[in-house]
Amino acid sequence: MPTRTLPGDGGYQEAIGGPACGLPAGGTTFGTQPGAGTPTTPAVAASPVTFTNATRNIQAFHVDGVAATTMTLTKRGVVIASAVDAAANNCSLFCLLGPGEAVIVTYSGAAPAVHIDTP
Repeated sequence: MPTRTLPGDGGYQEAIGGPACGLPAGGTTFGTQPGAGTPTTPAVAASPVTFTNATRNIQAFHVDGVAATTMTLTKRGVVIASAVDAAANNCSLFCLLGPGEAVIVTYSGAAPAVHIDTP
């Protein structure tokens, strides 16, 4: 199937061609996008710590707590999730980050693990 790079897009590709209507079954598709790839596990600094999505893709942001940790996620000044892991249950918090969006992770106790996945 022929592809073309869209002007000024930094690597996005539009698929052209496909079944009867001339497009793939679901419409126009896009190929590899900048920032997509293997999930990362960045280091977590002292609380509070801000993580910003610097890609053009939506990111899945996971925070995994450890025993005796209290965690809070704040986006655009609003607390969107919180958890208290008092019994070593390894509580997890999750949110999606759009391009340019940031989340603030506040915690007490041991530093949680952060995992960022860009599909």
